[in-house]
Amino acid sequence: NIDKHTNRTSRMDVVRFYHIHGASTRRGQAVIQRAGDWPRPENVNLEKKMARIEWQDTAEDIIMKMSDMNPGAISVLVNILQKTERIDPDNAMGGLGVIMMLDNNGIYGDDIFVLYCDICNSDTAKMIAVLRAVQLGFFSGNTLRDAASRQDRSGRKMVPVDELCSKVKEELPDFCLTASMEPAPGAADQPQQPAP
Repeated sequence: NIDKHTNRTSRMDVVRFYHIHGASTRRGQAVIQRAGDWPRPENVNLEKKMARIEWQDTAEDIIMKMSDMNPGAISVLVNILQKTERIDPDNAMGGLGVIMMLDNNGIYGDDIFVLYCDICNSDTAKMIAVLRAVQLGFFSGNTLRDAASRQDRSGRKMVPVDELCSKVKEELPDFCLTASMEPAPGAADQPQQPAP
């Protein structure tokens, strides 16, 4: 509900927006407190579309639906589920929240792999940061979907990844851009295979 005179959203619209888009608990609380002063987000994808993820889906169902059975996309989605807690501790829904951001923006299958590999240089933390930037209103979801759909790597020029990472880090100080490079907890205890 927008006040036509001030172009401002109501408190309930902001609460609904953050609930739908899986906002972090801290950011969501901060925004709800100052909702009356918040202009309507200009770059939010307001198109009506059917999401693929349904409430009764298991993790395996979600990965299959989102990946379109693309092996690269499956690998990226598993990485997201395993690493999000360390990368983005403020994301209330963890890896599932990140996958829901992909679903909300209509990024599936090959496009997930292009976003990860070509646009984010095979860095899980950067990919999560770019999706968070869209969620926080720093970047257009439509532009990100267009960039990810380009198989010729031309989408890389459309997304200012490093700038978006900086903005997300500034907004969410606990966001760890180096966590995707760190070994998983307990990995140091795993026996190393001898080199042949």
